[in-house]
Amino acid sequence: MSSWSEPPHLAEIPLGSRGRALALMLMECLLWLVLLPVHPHNAWVRAREGRYRGVFWQRFWGGQSPTQTKVGWLLIGSGLGETRTVTAIGEALGTEATWATMSQISEAMGGPGTAFRAPFKAPWSAWMCLARWRPKALVFADIPADPHLVIAAAWMRIPVVIVNVNLSDARANKLARSKRAKWLYQLCGGFLTQTESHRSRLINLGVPQERIHVVGVAIPELSKDLDQELGRKWRQILGITNEERILVAGSTYAEDEVALLDASSEHILLLAPRRLDRVEELELTLKQRGTAYWRRSSAEPRTPDQKVILLDTVGELREVYSVASIAYIGGTMNPEIGGHTPLEAATWKLPLISGPNHGQQEALMELLKESGVLAICRDAEELKRALQNPPSTKGYESLQAREPNAEFLLNLKA
Repeated sequence: MSSWSEPPHLAEIPLGSRGRALALMLMECLLWLVLLPVHPHNAWVRAREGRYRGVFWQRFWGGQSPTQTKVGWLLIGSGLGETRTVTAIGEALGTEATWATMSQISEAMGGPGTAFRAPFKAPWSAWMCLARWRPKALVFADIPADPHLVIAAAWMRIPVVIVNVNLSDARANKLARSKRAKWLYQLCGGFLTQTESHRSRLINLGVPQERIHVVGVAIPELSKDLDQELGRKWRQILGITNEERILVAGSTYAEDEVALLDASSEHILLLAPRRLDRVEELELTLKQRGTAYWRRSSAEPRTPDQKVILLDTVGELREVYSVASIAYIGGTMNPEIGGHTPLEAATWKLPLISGPNHGQQEALMELLKESGVLAICRDAEELKRALQNPPSTKGYESLQAREPNAEFLLNLKA
């Protein structure tokens, strides 16, 4: 077994089979053509939502062109959490490597890195993107999110590395039933996993064990103090006082919300649903329970009797943790979800609580539990007890801020 301290030469990272890449390319193109009647509808919906914002043709033809003459690591995040992962990796690479992050979400970044709009998940878009950038390695966070890019990289002889792999049993079993998914993973030459269990799941997908490196958990740089300016801002917006206790629950689902509503009578409960299209469903639940609530988007100020706050906006949860007394990790009451990341709440050194299902984040959640900052609860009664006697935050002192994925990349002997 390889470790992060013993990286191979970059030239030794296996390249994907061109034969398998060709077979997958034909499969993906056929699938794309079958779904062709759906694409105009999806494009229209996304355009109305403002998701293209004037860059449609740029992404159609492969995304932005590189601003630097030579690109080292091309880092790819397919969603908000993955984008934060690759952003942290890029910042850790610093001036020792030229890098760029590619995601669906445009972020302004300084230093040696460049942020840019991703190409569409379409065959021609992926090929044109890599033909422009020609990175020495393509790096995905968590999963090989864009099959077209992986296929194009295999054909162009560009190594593909997947960092921060945290495969749950449920996801691994689902992937194992798909020949397409197994081939896609086998096109990738390097995997940096959080634990030995993730390594075993990759081997079951047919990934050769010599391609897998267990590097551990990426711990963010933790905030030294709650930002007083942000705290004042959000206490004013939410209409809360310094004396009131706030339970912030991020990325919640129906199972989380029911348990939290049953347990949190002594706290102001701020719920941030995983998807905004669930806000009306959550409102109906609150009305049926006779619970007074306030929506963040409301033009009216919150009244003291509204003990539940619905965060029905995008991009504000990260700041809202500044007023939290304790944080709940959403998606952990449903075994099909397997939990979402606790990193944002941990950045604020908050006491944490969660449900029992955290397969998606098992390594990090176990670390936080061992440090004493996280209490795992099976039901509303245990949640209530944890809220009355929250975990200590002293354990954060033992957590070192490091980015093992970036350490591995920097130590690849080029």
